Amino acid sequence: MTRQKKLRGERRRIRNLKREIAELSKNLPTPRSTSSTYKGYDAFHFRMFEMVGEFDLIPRRKKSDLLKGIINSVSNLHNLKTVKESEYRVMCFFFLPHMEYIIISIFYTKAGLDDFYRGLYHSGRFKKEMIPIIDPNYLQSEWRINVPSYLEVKGYHCKIGARENETMWLIGNLS
Repeated sequence: MTRQKKLRGERRRIRNLKREIAELSKNLPTPRSTSSTYKGYDAFHFRMFEMVGEFDLIPRRKKSDLLKGIINSVSNLHNLKTVKESEYRVMCFFFLPHMEYIIISIFYTKAGLDDFYRGLYHSGRFKKEMIPIIDPNYLQSEWRINVPSYLEVKGYHCKIGARENETMWLIGNLS
């Protein structure tokens, strides 16, 4: 049996990533435009390979802790909304188990969220190649992640070639 290679600087890299995620969740961003036709959003991309390196070498427990931080960030941003910002939708999007990238999005209008879904469903492949996960406790049982009850969770098993054994997750204000 071969020994798994050590990832140098793992603690520092994960600590820096957690710090960046915590900074993100301190303030709710404001839209770049105040036009009534603006359907914009802000998205924060966390590309794990660029930020951490060989992410597959990181133990599952640390990946789970990182996901908890992401979900807490979404929860904090959700809780920062005021009455004026009640239409904002905050969500995160990621694939498990590889977590190549994680995206936290803030949609400023319902039309912005609708554009996101329109992009997801644009070719019809999504409905053919993604099987909804019915088990509401999948994240809890498999990854030991508790999602606050006020955040919606949607999971999908992938049938796409490169992502054959992965699950896609959307967590937050999904409607």
